[in-house]
Amino acid sequence: MVTGVEYLKIDDEGLHLKLKSSGETKVLNVDTIVTCAGQEPLRELQAPLSAAGLGVFRIGGAEMAAELDAKRAIDQGTRLAACLEKAKPGEVFSAPVSWEAKVMSKLGFMK
Repeated sequence: MVTGVEYLKIDDEGLHLKLKSSGETKVLNVDTIVTCAGQEPLRELQAPLSAAGLGVFRIGGAEMAAELDAKRAIDQGTRLAACLEKAKPGEVFSAPVSWEAKVMSKLGFMK
C-alpha cells in the first residue's frame, strides 16, 4: 500500500506516481493494481477501465456504501484475491448478506 501519493498514469511501464512529501516521481512495475479510495462509491473510473478491457471489481464501500465497515471490505478483498485469476468483473465477493443489508435493500437504499 502506498499513501500520500498522486497517481499520474498507468501504462506498459507500470504505475506512475508522485510522492506528495518530496515531489519525487516513481514508476512501480506492477501487473495488478488495487485502488482503496475512501468510503463513498466513486465509480467514474469503472466505465473507461472496463472499455479498455481491464477487469474491474467493486468491493467495500464502492460496492455498497450503506455500511461503512472496513471488515466487510477486507473480507471481500480477501475473497477476490483468492480467486482473482478466475474471477469475472461484476461478481460480488461477499460473505452472506446480513439482515440489516437486506432491509436497507428492500427500503431502496441499496441497489
